[in-house]
Amino acid sequence: MGGRTAVGIGAVVWLGTACSTPLALHHVALLATLACCFATVACRAPRITGSCLVALALLAGARARGGAHAALRELQGAAITDGAVVRVWAVVDEPTRLESGDPVAIARVLGASVRMPRDLRVRLRLPTGCGAEWGDTLLALTRLERPSRTRVPGGFDARASADAAGVSAYGRAYTAEVHPSRAWRTAPARMATRVRRAIERALAATLSPDARELAAPLLFGDRSAMTPELDAQLRGAGLVHLLALSGLHVVWLAAVARGCAGAFGAGTAARAATGAGCALAYAWLAGPLPSLLRAVVGECASALARANNRALDPLQSLGLAACVLLVWRPAWAHDLGFQLSCAATFGLITLSRPVASPLERWPRLHALAQPLAATVAAQITALPLVLERFHALPWTGLIANLAAVPLAELLLAGAGLGGICEAVLPGAGGVWLHACEPLARGLRLVAAHAAAAPLALLPAGNDSWSVGAAWAGAALLAASALAPRALAARQRSNSRQRAAALALGLTLLSCAVLGVLTQRALRPPPGHWWLVGIDVGQGDALALGFGDGWWLVDTGPRSPRWDAGEGAVLPFMRWAGVRELAVLALTHDDGDHTGGAPAV
Repeated sequence: MGGRTAVGIGAVVWLGTACSTPLALHHVALLATLACCFATVACRAPRITGSCLVALALLAGARARGGAHAALRELQGAAITDGAVVRVWAVVDEPTRLESGDPVAIARVLGASVRMPRDLRVRLRLPTGCGAEWGDTLLALTRLERPSRTRVPGGFDARASADAAGVSAYGRAYTAEVHPSRAWRTAPARMATRVRRAIERALAATLSPDARELAAPLLFGDRSAMTPELDAQLRGAGLVHLLALSGLHVVWLAAVARGCAGAFGAGTAARAATGAGCALAYAWLAGPLPSLLRAVVGECASALARANNRALDPLQSLGLAACVLLVWRPAWAHDLGFQLSCAATFGLITLSRPVASPLERWPRLHALAQPLAATVAAQITALPLVLERFHALPWTGLIANLAAVPLAELLLAGAGLGGICEAVLPGAGGVWLHACEPLARGLRLVAAHAAAAPLALLPAGNDSWSVGAAWAGAALLAASALAPRALAARQRSNSRQRAAALALGLTLLSCAVLGVLTQRALRPPPGHWWLVGIDVGQGDALALGFGDGWWLVDTGPRSPRWDAGEGAVLPFMRWAGVRELAVLALTHDDGDHTGGAPAV
């Protein structure tokens, strides 16, 4: 197999692991045997036949891996009794999130007062002030529940999100007895925790609450303290991806590290090793986040190529990262952050240059050609996922990203450098941290103005045709932009085929956008009406669908951590394609019924 081998391997492994149907043990053994047989025959087969057999071997192996993992997850989930209060002995498996005030930890169960599989992972909200950190063990009295499936079309699927993160249950710990770890194997986790807490204390002592609300999630991905208003503004403006730790963070950190190493006279290999080491250190501090690890693996592969004076195709790096991580964590094939990170990176690699070329011909757009091309390229390949998962089109995101991305990069640099300097030598990071204040205000201003545009998140409905056209259009555009790697292949390449793929891709993508713009809201059949009870927890929100429009009676509650209007009512309305309400009725002035009204 030649050319962009890692890309094909990554695609096949993703396809195999994405089929998450649980498999019995004998089915897993059969698939593993088939994979070995295909690989053995491929060694002696002709080139084309061997490549096909290798692909089949990878597909069978990935399906076995994904099916076995899904079967284990199903077995672990079946052991959870909803609402049961149990005493668990567990070890904290990831950095604890502290920004909200109530610590939240991912813990791996070692034992329990009831029969429970060992190594089952649970997400625990610990008592206020609990000092459990990464690597510590704790004895907790907790009430466990399995995450629920989405109860309203278009709503958040907590079960799917938990499965992708490898979490089998959510729990609230009433008591927690912490036993700090002293074992040598947890020394890296303890060291990472100390560095992270020192940086967080520096941010808390220097930054205002408004600036810290953006700086903390931008630096470490901890969004637990973010208010519903800011979260809604970032989503409405199409900017929430800035807070997902991914390539933006790793590329910046590695570039700074390589530049510092070069300033001290380091050679190519030393600069590459420094960049990869800083990327790994960032993942060590932030924890095993899918989108972040995707960027870290890609940076390490690029560093290895630089150190050996070898060229590495960026697509090869992306395919290699996807392959390695999906073999390690098959459930990440369904993680939305991982999917969007890979899709956006794919667009940046394949479409940035073709989009920038015509823009550079215009003198007035020459300075904006590269950032505008990067924004357009990433949004083209991420559009199908956005339409499929959010049922909305963030049409203001194109302009908002041009202003927000530089601000986010500078804010990340200021918070990172300032936090590190302040943690090492108190007072040394003041200049950097004080610069975060105007940057945070500017980022908030961009998000607020972009989200305030009418229907900034344009409801797209649940039309599968528009989503399919967007997938096909993005794939054809990427295929038309990919040039053959070998000189002989370039000589044989048919420019007419590439032009046809470009034209068809643009047509399909335009049809998808046009389908969204002209999408009509769902309507009941003549002579009928619909009543939809939207699950908002405590309180009410009832949607009534008539032939001439939709009514909404009450909007659910709002708390400092959750807004039912933004989290439940609007997702359903976007799924149904509703862009205007005929009537909004609030039955009485009670927070459980009117809390979500401002968002609606």
